Amino acid sequence: MNLTSDVAHLASKLITRGAEARAVMVAPVCPGSGASSVAASLALSAAQTSGRPVWLYDLDFSKNTQAQRFGVTGPAYAGDFGDQRIWRAHPGGDQARLVLRRAASVPVFVSQFDYVPRSIQQLDFVPNKAYWDQARKSCGLVLVDVPARLSGAVAFSRNMDGVILVADASRVNQAMIDDMAVNFEDQGARIYGVILNRDERGAAMQGPRAA
Repeated sequence: MNLTSDVAHLASKLITRGAEARAVMVAPVCPGSGASSVAASLALSAAQTSGRPVWLYDLDFSKNTQAQRFGVTGPAYAGDFGDQRIWRAHPGGDQARLVLRRAASVPVFVSQFDYVPRSIQQLDFVPNKAYWDQARKSCGLVLVDVPARLSGAVAFSRNMDGVILVADASRVNQAMIDDMAVNFEDQGARIYGVILNRDERGAAMQGPRAA
C-alpha cells in the first residue's frame, strides 16, 4: 500500500461535510515512529483536497518542528480562545501565548508557542473540552501532533474525536501497539487506526480497531 495515496484517502475521510470539524490526535507508539511526518502529510492533503483551513497543533512546544517543516511566516493569530487554554506554564505563563501561523502556499495553520526564553520552568498540558469545541467550529480539520512520551497526552485524548497511532514496524510488535491503544481507550478515546511505517517497503494503514 502506498503511503501517499493512503494518507490522501484518510485525509479525505477526516474532512467533514457539516459545520463542525473533527479533532484528531496523531500519536507515535515509540520515538522515531514518523508521527510528525504523518500529521504533516494529513494536514497538507486535507487542505489541498478540501480547500478548507486545517489547524495543525504541534505539542512539542520547545522545538516546534512543524512550523519549520511548513516554513510558516506572516501574522500570528491567537491560538488561545480568551481564557480557554490547553497549557499551563510556571512561572512565566503571563508572558507566553499559543499562536497559529499560516503556511505559505496552503491553508494549513501551524501552532507555535511564543514565550520568553528561560522564563518557564514547568509546562503542563491540560484537557479542555470547551477549547477543542471552539477549535472545531473555526476550521475544516484539527490535527494534534503529539511527541512521544508526552506527559498528559493520554488524558488529553479524551477531548479528541479519534486517535491515529503511528508505529515503526521494525521497532515495535503487535503487543506494544495494543497496549498503547488500550491506554488511550481507557481514557475514553477512539482509535481510528494504526499506520505502520516500513522503511523502504513503504507503509500501511491498519484499523480501525474492533470495539
